[in-house]
Formats: sequence, C-alpha cells, structure tokens
Amino acid sequence: MTAERQNVGKPQLSEILKFDHALDALARVMEEGAKKYSQDNWLKGGKEDQEYFDCAARHLKKMVNGEKFDPDMGVLHAAEVAWNMLAYIRLNCSPYDAEVQELFRAKPGTWLKIDPMTKTRIGKLPPGQGIGWTSGSTWVHHNTYLGTAK
Repeated sequence: MTAERQNVGKPQLSEILKFDHALDALARVMEEGAKKYSQDNWLKGGKEDQEYFDCAARHLKKMVNGEKFDPDMGVLHAAEVAWNMLAYIRLNCSPYDAEVQELFRAKPGTWLKIDPMTKTRIGKLPPGQGIGWTSGSTWVHHNTYLGTAK
C-alpha cells in the first residue's frame, strides 16, 4: 500500500536544484550582501519596485559590456541580476494574493487578460482560441508571467 499524496498543481521545487552552480553564485550574493548591509536586511522591504529593476539593469548593462564580476562585491553580475528579480518576487508577489494564485493554478497554454493599470486579472482565454489586443488591457501567457517560462 502506498501513501496518498496531494501534489497536483503544487510547484516541483526539486526542479530548482538543476541550477546547482547558479544557486551557489546566488548564495554568494546573499553572503556578501549580508556582510555589506547586515543579514536579511533586504527582507525589511520599503524600497520602490523600480530600485530592484534599476539595480538589475545596471548589472545587466555591465555584463553586456563584458564585465563578468562586480569588483565591489566580488560576485557575478548575472547572480546580482537574478538576486534583484528574486527579491522583487519575494517581496511583491505573495502566493497568498488572489492574482498570483490564479496564475499558478492556470493550466499550461492558458492566456490571462491583465489590466495594466490595476495589474489584476480581468479575463481568461480558453486554450486554442486566438487572441486580439484590446485597448487598456494586456494578454499574458500563463507560462511567461512571473518568470515561469519553460
């Protein structure tokens, strides 16, 4: 007899471990950040969302210009880009928000209609139906929103 499990629709967190050395680089960013700013300082929040985007963009720009490591922190710029986006998600995209829950529950291939002003879901398009752009709203593919592209 096998124990019953209720894992349908839950994230397969073991998939993250495939990013083994990338996670090591991310951990280095967190370690160096803790030395520079104090342990878990970032969890206090209070920063504007744009600050995370700007910081990630600055590190990305340095990467594009050929600089691999941040000379100030001694870590990969790519890991700092990832850290900023993960910190943004952690601080702004609670799994308890109805909108985020809807995105995680959506079946692959589902398109969700998002109001860009309120950032709320205002519609759902059945799989196989063509989409058209409408004024004042954006169709977002379930697999690309919140960085879940495969």
